[in-house]
Amino acid sequence: MNYKLFIFFAAVALIVASCDKTDDAIELSHDASLLTVIAAAPGSGDNNPATATRLSMAMDETKISVTWKAGDKVQPYFVQGPTILKGTEITLTDEHLSDNKKNATFNIVVPDDINTANPYTLYCVHGSSSQIARGKILVDFSYTPFFPFSGGYGSVSPDTYYTPITASAEIAFGVPTTSLTFNYLGAMQIICFKNAAGAEVAYTEMELIQVNPADAAGFYAYKNGEGAPRYDLISKEVIYYGVSQGVISGSIWSDDVRKFSRFVLLTGNTMPATRLKVKIDGVQKESINATSASAVPHQAGNAYCLYALWDGVNLQLTDKDFTSVRK
Repeated sequence: MNYKLFIFFAAVALIVASCDKTDDAIELSHDASLLTVIAAAPGSGDNNPATATRLSMAMDETKISVTWKAGDKVQPYFVQGPTILKGTEITLTDEHLSDNKKNATFNIVVPDDINTANPYTLYCVHGSSSQIARGKILVDFSYTPFFPFSGGYGSVSPDTYYTPITASAEIAFGVPTTSLTFNYLGAMQIICFKNAAGAEVAYTEMELIQVNPADAAGFYAYKNGEGAPRYDLISKEVIYYGVSQGVISGSIWSDDVRKFSRFVLLTGNTMPATRLKVKIDGVQKESINATSASAVPHQAGNAYCLYALWDGVNLQLTDKDFTSVRK
């Protein structure tokens, strides 16, 4: 998807775009085995669809918007009684997209084992791998390490990054068309990291850790021995299932700022006081200060940004200018 993101040191509300059928719907022919879907992307709708970047940031603004783009993939699933089926993945083309790229209209082939004379539920996933397992439709949140954005501090193009959004609709008998509004399953965590050590440094194993491990967690983290968190679209529950967590490493030039991000599933608890932990030049470091516990739980569809400074001796969390130490 095309993303345009502007972030201040706070949560950035994600406004879900509405679907304007009159202006944006694209007429597609269909038969009894096809369902026409008009899919609305999350976002405020104020970005320029001609922009070449997938995501861009400016630090002093608070707007976010999302559009579809050619090449985006949508994975449909069908549930009817005890039957759960994975449909044929849809790859969007320019012909599927409305002029403002806020809506995509496409046909989905309904599997033969779904009786269209009876109601069924359609689920769609974009931005993450997914699968049917244990009688569930599981969306993968194994993408738990912080990954660096490409393009340095000013712009990014995270085409390969997980940005999990989903939608669902109940389909009644005789309904040839349905509208879906996609929403984020989780929140975006962003770390803006400045290297002020006077020399290039190597990093690996960047993570947020609770000051008090006994506090209830604000998001679902990877668990050794249990695997990665997965979200079940049917029950709306989180389970741990399969896959190991990857390790991300790289380097940051002197006086450079790098952005790192990930999407996480939220627990519904408030976010406890948190430190940043990262291995720098092979030595484990923790920030000398911590965030304050949040007054309210973090919200799905929001972005939360931390600023961190490494001066060669201490790792500290700062304000957005990288000079004021967070108390």
